[in-house]
Amino acid sequence: MYAMPALCLTTRQTSELNACWNNVIRRLFGFNKWESVSAMLLGLGRLNINHLIMLRKVRFYRHLLHSCDIFLCNVFLVFFSDNFNNDCVLWTLFLPTSEATESVWKAFENYVTDCCSFLACCSVVYNLSVCLSYCLVWRINVFTSLASCD
Repeated sequence: MYAMPALCLTTRQTSELNACWNNVIRRLFGFNKWESVSAMLLGLGRLNINHLIMLRKVRFYRHLLHSCDIFLCNVFLVFFSDNFNNDCVLWTLFLPTSEATESVWKAFENYVTDCCSFLACCSVVYNLSVCLSYCLVWRINVFTSLASCD
């Protein structure tokens, strides 16, 4: 994921990466292939691949824009002017860093609620996944503290 902003992936490639990420979550939590894991990801505080790429781009573009290297900054400004209409992440450069990051998380939250056909169903799954995430964090903390006692 580190070099993802520098790559130009097709929609199909991104979709395949997202399917792999979803299959990992399905296997870890026992979901069936036809069940969506988006609400589970949101509850665990994780993003799907599409939104992970968006977040990486937000951070990468901000780093380039605020770079001390004038040449690098100028190259980015040319890229910015050529791709502003094509890349939906470039508009976040006009926001403060925290708001830019928050906008990606909000976009994923909206994606999850839009994908669920019934909002009530989505909130139940979301609450269940939050519960599961707290249980997992608790188990990790218990095992970490037990391991440190040895």
